[in-house]
Amino acid sequence: MVGDLLAERLGSERCKVAHDSKEFERLKPELDRFDLAVVDLHLTTSCADAIVRQFNAMGIGLPVVMITLRPPENRSVPEWIRSLGLVDVIFKAGDEPGMDMAFLACRVDKLLHEGPVALACDQLA
Repeated sequence: MVGDLLAERLGSERCKVAHDSKEFERLKPELDRFDLAVVDLHLTTSCADAIVRQFNAMGIGLPVVMITLRPPENRSVPEWIRSLGLVDVIFKAGDEPGMDMAFLACRVDKLLHEGPVALACDQLA
């Protein structure tokens, strides 16, 4: 899975991966200690958007990056970023096993070093 590959590339000690809604629910109590959440649109737009809205509703200020193969069909990327308060959208090359995560990992690492909270505020402004 993309989450596992990305976590492996970033360093599994820095990452937690939720493969399904049960795992996501178990992670919820810890989310206020996270620096950044990466959500894969591969979950389906409605599911991925709902997860981001849950993060926002929790009021913990968790910055969120969406990764996807292609943008949603019903809105532009800037509109999507603003509507969900995303820090960024990162386009991935594919979902296949063995896919190289170097670009995604590099971009996520760069976002973490740039300060995702400040970037999220810039996006909303």
